[in-house]
This record gives sequence, structure tokens and C-alpha cells, in this order.
Amino acid sequence: MFKRTSGTPNLISVPKKASTAFPAGSAVTFDAGTGFFKPLVATDPSVFGIIQETTVAADADYALNSFKLVDQGDLSTVWEVDVSNGGAATPFAVTDIGQFFKMGGTASLIDANTRSSTAGAGFTAQGLVFLCVGFIAATTVVSAASTASGKGLFKIMSMSQARPSTT
Repeated sequence: MFKRTSGTPNLISVPKKASTAFPAGSAVTFDAGTGFFKPLVATDPSVFGIIQETTVAADADYALNSFKLVDQGDLSTVWEVDVSNGGAATPFAVTDIGQFFKMGGTASLIDANTRSSTAGAGFTAQGLVFLCVGFIAATTVVSAASTASGKGLFKIMSMSQARPSTT
């Protein structure tokens, strides 16, 4: 789950992709095929923001392109985020500060096994859009990319965060 620790909220209301579940506090991006926002996956090159409202199949608007609140933040915003180790024995550690990471198995956590120190990697199609700026807790178990046991502080280094919303 993404939890803001610094920065000013930039809340906007945008239409979601129909028939798609969204947990509050998860990263979203735009679906090029529909023009609506969808949950972020590891290969998405850009983060639009963090959804503020949960959507589940039982909701009356689940099958609709209804408007939901998304916090766009900006490049200076710091988020506290849960971290998995993507099934690898290499844990998330304090030495990961300054590394770029991808989204994990869900849009609510980061996969520490995707670390890269490549300069500018956050602005490529590789999906390495999360810059670690602080360490809270190590991943303590070898777990799947959708199970978190660590925690860190991250900035979203995505092109969509570098410019203000037009909505």
C-alpha cells in the first residue's frame, strides 16, 4: 500500500477502467486501449497516481467507467510502500537507497528483486519508476512478488508526475 509521508496532495477525479478492482492506496496508470485508468503492472512505463478509493466487484459502479479520486502527487512526494523480494533470496536492505524498482505482483507493493542503479532508469519503458529514498524494514522471508515483508520510502519518478494534471 502506498501511504503519503511528505508532499502536498494533488487529488483529481478521473474515470476508471470498467469491471476492474482497485484497492485503495495502489498505483494506477492509463490503459492505452480504453483511455481509462487501470492498476499499474511491472512493465508499465508511467505512473499516473495513487487511487484513494477501493473498488470491488460488489460495488454498484464496478462495471462502469465511474470517476474515482487519484492522488497524482509530484516528483518531490515521498511514499511509504510495502516491499516484497519477488521470490529471490536477496532481501530489500538499507543499501537499496538510491536504486530504482518495479511494481510487484500487485499495484500496492514494490518488488525488491527488480532493483537497478541505471541512471535515468525511472524514465524508461522498463517500468523502473520507483526510486528508493529511505529504508524502514528489510524483506525477511523469500516470498512471491505479491507478498510483502519489507517497507521503504520511495519517490515516483514517472514522466506523468513531472507535469501538472490537465483535468
